[in-house]
Amino acid sequence: MTYKGKLHTNQRSTASGKLRLMAWMLCSLWLGGCATMNSMLGSEPSPDDAPERAQVSPLTNDSQLAQTPAEQATKENVAAEEASAKYAAVLARIGATNLFEQNKRSNKSSDKQLLTMALDALQNNQAIEAKSYIEQAMKGAPRASFSSNAHVLAGDIYFKLWQLSGEDIPSKPDASVSDGQALNAMKNTTTNSATNWSLAREHFDAALIVNTHNYKAANRRAKLHRMQGEFAQALALYNQAIASYPGYFVSYRNRGLLQDLYLGNKVDALQDYSLYISYLDFNVALIDDPDLLQNSQLFAASSAQASHAFADESALRQELKKLKGWRVDLQRQLKAKDLAFTGETK
Repeated sequence: MTYKGKLHTNQRSTASGKLRLMAWMLCSLWLGGCATMNSMLGSEPSPDDAPERAQVSPLTNDSQLAQTPAEQATKENVAAEEASAKYAAVLARIGATNLFEQNKRSNKSSDKQLLTMALDALQNNQAIEAKSYIEQAMKGAPRASFSSNAHVLAGDIYFKLWQLSGEDIPSKPDASVSDGQALNAMKNTTTNSATNWSLAREHFDAALIVNTHNYKAANRRAKLHRMQGEFAQALALYNQAIASYPGYFVSYRNRGLLQDLYLGNKVDALQDYSLYISYLDFNVALIDDPDLLQNSQLFAASSAQASHAFADESALRQELKKLKGWRVDLQRQLKAKDLAFTGETK
């Protein structure tokens, strides 16, 4: 074939190819094959195209954007589930049996108003007025007729008065220390003790006689033991408080302090501090992410701790910061002790 013949043949082939290409493109457009066309030419859709396609094509919208109810529930609960796992030890203690609640009793309706007035006065730093109300409530009635918490309130009032008076800490246990003498005091409307300290101590004793599971009374009484140097008695009462209700985390803080500074049980103290810090972290988490309360377990735990809450968020965060500092210091002590024991150097 001559050069011209080959040229005509190639031109015909080229023309035929162009016609086939034009026919294919028309067919593609007719069938709505724009996406295929873009793909064939190697071009990508602009960002402005994407939302428009998502709106036009229900199939694309359903397959890429929609979630099943199960997927939505999983996404909503994932934070709560993570919190439940993180604070498992805290939640287990909050949900533990509260022996005090099972055994507590109420005060007589005729006494409730005066007791409420005494509590309000104490919370407003009016200790003298609080004393007047509590003495009016208890005047002429045996101590055994009052609830355990009423005696805790009375003890708190007299302890506050002791703090304000500047009285010295008694160097020896006073007359109310024995159970027999405390029981005798329960039968009387007055006490032979002369000082605010002794009155506080008697009422905390009375609270534990009325209900041995009053963990708040046990903590108060333990503090007085510690302040008088009776560390073994203090430890026993902190243990008693925790056994009565493991969800009152102040007990771990107080026991940790006793173990750390007075008994030298640093490892035990570290465990108590860490547990109390987890409890504080839990409360901060509920403040920072209120949606966590949508989880029934976390909501129940928060409700159970309502009466133990801090006065405000600032006090809570300050306590958390302070306890973390205590823990860091204790960890350094333990590390230094371990290095000294092994003869290693830093």
